[in-house]
Amino acid sequence: MLNSLRFSQMVVSTTGEIALMDTMHPLDFADVKRALANHPKRDPRKRSKDLLQAELVKALVRDYMPQYARPEAPNAGHEPGQPGDADAPSLG
Repeated sequence: MLNSLRFSQMVVSTTGEIALMDTMHPLDFADVKRALANHPKRDPRKRSKDLLQAELVKALVRDYMPQYARPEAPNAGHEPGQPGDADAPSLG
């Protein structure tokens, strides 16, 4: 995850000026938000927001930014043929 801290993105201001911003990989952000939501000492009022942000970022990567998708390990988390397999971005 240390390398993800050097994830540079181009940002554009409302005036049209462009800058590079170092940030974390979007899926690392989702992982952090999910971990926060599952932490036993997390404020319960913030958990639903954390989970929502994690799922939203994962959906954005899946649907609109497949170039940032990470290859999944075989059989990671679900059986072949489950819904969503056809929707996965091609990494080949």
